[in-house]
Amino acid sequence: LVLLSLGMTTLGLFLFSFLIGMGTSIVAEMLEASNQRPLGLRGHSLLLNAGEHCAFFFDQAVLYYQKMLRRPRWLAAGKAKAHPDITTDPAYRRILYRQALPYLPDDLSRLDTASARRIVIMADMDVDAPDFDTLSAVLSCRRENRRAQMFVEIQDDKHAEAVLQAGGVQKTVVIPTDQLIALALANLMINPHLYPVMENLFTVKGSELYAYLVESAPYIEQGWWSGSSQDWEKLVYHAYHTRRAILLGVVGPAGSTPLVDFDFAPDEGGPDPAQIRGLISVCGNVDSLRSCVSDWMSGKLSGGPLPPPMPTPLLEADRRGLRGGEILICGFQSRTPLIIEQLLCLSPGSSITLMVLDDQTAELATTELLRFGRSLKRFGNPEIYDPGPRGTFELVDGVFTYHPSEDAPPTPGQVTLLVADYSSRSTLLNTERLGRDL
Repeated sequence: LVLLSLGMTTLGLFLFSFLIGMGTSIVAEMLEASNQRPLGLRGHSLLLNAGEHCAFFFDQAVLYYQKMLRRPRWLAAGKAKAHPDITTDPAYRRILYRQALPYLPDDLSRLDTASARRIVIMADMDVDAPDFDTLSAVLSCRRENRRAQMFVEIQDDKHAEAVLQAGGVQKTVVIPTDQLIALALANLMINPHLYPVMENLFTVKGSELYAYLVESAPYIEQGWWSGSSQDWEKLVYHAYHTRRAILLGVVGPAGSTPLVDFDFAPDEGGPDPAQIRGLISVCGNVDSLRSCVSDWMSGKLSGGPLPPPMPTPLLEADRRGLRGGEILICGFQSRTPLIIEQLLCLSPGSSITLMVLDDQTAELATTELLRFGRSLKRFGNPEIYDPGPRGTFELVDGVFTYHPSEDAPPTPGQVTLLVADYSSRSTLLNTERLGRDL
């Protein structure tokens, strides 16, 4: 009887475990099947190629929506079955995640790409040529959705024109990551005290850049902007003192370039008042900018003199101190030529030493410096994508010089390439080899 009881108990445990395991498998299959179905989203924001490097992006997105008192409507997609941050951190519970590839039509259909309001495509840094994969994703997404605004990260701005052509010039914004990082680093090297300003503008902390478009028909029919320079100064004063908004410029009709830092006086070549469709401002939130337009239409503007500009002795002192100084750059990356260009432009007369670990890296650095700026000038179309002023480097007697244009003389300053172990303290103290005290 005892043996029979033990046998029945053991059999019951095995049967119970089997049922639990089978139920777990069924639930897992049901969850997997649910992930393969479209979510039925409309007007959402779609982030493709979401990886571990997107954690800061998610932080800023959540904080931004909290600041706007709105719930985030983000759907992220990546190669992994589960994102380590989105699926575990309670702060991201409002952000949905799905496993999908951005260039497969079936995956894009599951992500409700056709009804997305905006699409953000991050560069896939796990592949050999991320920009080419990004271009494929742009073509696939634009085939599904021709209306959404698309924001595309690229690593090399020579591919920007192809991305804009694929996504549509009017509906696509390219973000050359390397160029953006290079500009920020070079400016911070010359003006370290600008970091709080950049943090304020590029993150949710403090104020951000906002553009408010006046799309309401009554506003346009009433002629919300009269166009005189006095009116502009009055609006600037009212926005700053009443709404804590710093007006920077205006937005014209669709397809035009936003105007910043200009004079509204007609004899100064200002914009056509009839073409103005919005404002650009630095403020705490877009409601401040929207309120400026409402105050203007209701006649509630308060005029007065603009405050005088703040003196910047620290900025001028820093520029004088770094002009013509010694700069050491250790290591080489794809963005290094951009950093060197900006340093020579911001601090003419500087002597830059580029130190690399081996001859192979030195050969790569030489090739990239000599190729810098030339491919864009040869193949680029400035009507589609204008990367801005871009000079070239020339190598003479082992020293690189920077030429802002083909006919212009070289900018004061030089770049020297040196192969050495910059992780060694003795190398950095060996002034005889370096030729200078760094």
